[in-house]
Amino acid sequence: MYKVFYPEEIEEQNPADLVMLRANGLLNNENSYHLLLDNCEHFATYCKTGSHKCNQIFQCKVSMRTWFARFLVAFLHIAVAVFFSETIELLAPNTNKDWIGATVLISFECLCFLLTVWITYKYDTKSEAFKKGKSSQCSKAFRRVILRSALQSSVIVLCVVALSVFLGRAIADLRGQNWSVLKRVLIEIGLGVLGGILGNMLGFISFNFILFPCWRTKIPSDEEKQEINAPAEETRGAKSVDGNDQEEHESTPQLSSEL
Repeated sequence: MYKVFYPEEIEEQNPADLVMLRANGLLNNENSYHLLLDNCEHFATYCKTGSHKCNQIFQCKVSMRTWFARFLVAFLHIAVAVFFSETIELLAPNTNKDWIGATVLISFECLCFLLTVWITYKYDTKSEAFKKGKSSQCSKAFRRVILRSALQSSVIVLCVVALSVFLGRAIADLRGQNWSVLKRVLIEIGLGVLGGILGNMLGFISFNFILFPCWRTKIPSDEEKQEINAPAEETRGAKSVDGNDQEEHESTPQLSSEL
């Protein structure tokens, strides 16, 4: 269910009579339904606020941009890792190239994991309660980010190794007897990048929507609501007490030393 909460200003500026008048005006017109230009949210938003817009379409555009950026980042960082591993294997032909590629890839994924943890801690933990671990909700969210990033990196490594090493070796044994070294390297790089992208997407879907589902929202009980609102109420109460003390102090006339 999709529900929109409007602020009190919108409620005051658009009374029920005005909302019903707009609704009747739109229903009397013979306008056809359009999924992107004139859908149910367009109708409801116009009746409620007077603006003909749809927030779901805007959020969909933002989500598509985010997915494209995530795909691009996955492609670039896997391409760089596989390129470095293949370059080292070419420069050192007498060594075990599978171990070199796995070592470079795991090291690169560990670096990306540490970078993710640092960015999360640096920019998403502004409050001192989060940093000191006093807030159980924030600490739990931070632990989830760490666990999710670690599991996603593991899936990426497994997919890259499976496609680049095992599948690449199988293809080379079947049809690559007469292939040049450059052709083998390019195929391994392509399979490694494909495996990295596949692992990134599988890890993102599995550990964001299955392990930690974002659409399941727990409705807190009355006791949990009181526990959540207690610190804010105490802070507001302390501020109001300080304000009253200050007002009483200002309103009380100062006694002179002569009396």
